Amino acid sequence: MTDTHSVPNIELRDVSFAFSGPNVLDAVDLTIGQRDLVCIIGPNGGGKTTLLRLILGLLIPNTGSIKVLGSTPKKSRHRIGYMPQHTRLDPQFPVTVRDVVLMGRLGLAPSAGPFRSIDHDAADAALKRLELLDRRDDSFAALSGGQRQRVLIARALACEPKILLLDEPTANLDLPIQRDLYDLLREFAREFTVVLVSHDVGFVSDFVRSVVCVNRTVRVHETNQLTGDVMSDVYGRDVRMVHHDHDHHHDQDQGRDQIGHRHD
Repeated sequence: MTDTHSVPNIELRDVSFAFSGPNVLDAVDLTIGQRDLVCIIGPNGGGKTTLLRLILGLLIPNTGSIKVLGSTPKKSRHRIGYMPQHTRLDPQFPVTVRDVVLMGRLGLAPSAGPFRSIDHDAADAALKRLELLDRRDDSFAALSGGQRQRVLIARALACEPKILLLDEPTANLDLPIQRDLYDLLREFAREFTVVLVSHDVGFVSDFVRSVVCVNRTVRVHETNQLTGDVMSDVYGRDVRMVHHDHDHHHDQDQGRDQIGHRHD
């Protein structure tokens, strides 16, 4: 997955983690290189979000080692942009778009006092990349669902990251909006590492080269290796890919779960 001639941005070696009881993740070896665009898939409860939190240094492994940008996750955290799956931000709270994006500078700005001009410049640059600079003074609540997702991605970009971690960034978005966001992430991957969690396996496989399959253990596959057998092994049940050009009325399949989408 990584360029053998460069230092990997993320490296896990024999990592295991448990909250209590059985391991959530067991003997994980994973290397993600510079400017990789990687998708993490797996069943609910399989350890996907736990893996992201280990990379962020929010959790400490029980065994094994983790290096991020050549150092410990905690020391490198300020260089990671993170968009969690469930954002604790009430869309009706009276806050502007720019205020939301400035939250991404909290680890870099002084602990007391107002944001600096450099922080405002970084927030505006992130909004410009997401094509929302003209909405910076608008209420966050006034935006559409797709625009809110873009603002939250801009918040993750505001720290000018070397790594971007996104947990379900396209959840509940219409397909054209999803495709626009994935095109944007592919553009970002020309500059820094992008890792996203998604259940839209087939759809995402149009955009990424490698898929990290997480279900307590971790396996890495090229997208062209994602056969039905591989997917069933990952999810622990019989699954199949769904094609967007199919009529949904004819896409019911008793006894199988439908995982992901693909445009043909």
